[in-house]
Amino acid sequence: MAETNEDNEKSQLKAALHYAVGKICEMKSDEHNVTYSKAFIACLTETVANEVELFATDLEAFAKHAKRTTINIEDVKLLVRRNPGLAEEIETCSKSLLEKHKPKIKKIKS
Repeated sequence: MAETNEDNEKSQLKAALHYAVGKICEMKSDEHNVTYSKAFIACLTETVANEVELFATDLEAFAKHAKRTTINIEDVKLLVRRNPGLAEEIETCSKSLLEKHKPKIKKIKS
């Protein structure tokens, strides 16, 4: 059976995720003097992939519930609300981005 373009993209994404998870495990391995088996890395990759899919589905549902077709920062804040550390980080990044992209209002001299 021929692999479709979507299947090919999925497998490329999964391979990239596996590589990234492996690199993170490698870094943590050096930091904590621990080794991770290939089976563990594969299992962790699968878990991360499933979690990312769940996040994407939730974000789409939040936007749809708000009758929008675009996911925005409020949807992301809603997604991370149960992780206080991450929620705080997202809030800080959000404020920083808003300040950075706030339209500059020229003051008119009277």
